Amino acid sequence: MTTRTVTGAMVHPGVQPKGTDETAVYRLFDVDDRLLYVGMGRNPMGRWASHAELHPWWPNVVRFEVAWYSTRREAAAEERRALKEEVTLHNIHGTERHGLVTGAGVRAELKARREFQARKAREAAAAE
Repeated sequence: MTTRTVTGAMVHPGVQPKGTDETAVYRLFDVDDRLLYVGMGRNPMGRWASHAELHPWWPNVVRFEVAWYSTRREAAAEERRALKEEVTLHNIHGTERHGLVTGAGVRAELKARREFQARKAREAAAAE
């Protein structure tokens, strides 16, 4: 059962205190309101920091939705349902694309990640 839902700009949606099992399912959208990614965790902001470091699609995120569930089990069920029924542009695991990623596709994704990280490093160096 969803306990609360947060929708908005890229602001801190909250982190659950230790000792609670509340877990979030989050959806990330682009400027055209296309669903980019569905994920889950107790600390969505922490997961987003990881996405920002690893995924070249991250700069396209302009909106999020976060729904908190009473238990990790409920959140996992919702994430599985969402990945099965909703069309995401960048999820692989839990979707029909899982297992269809070829070596060439993996190499292309790794190349894009390296280019993205190199660009971030150049931008950071230029800002100093």
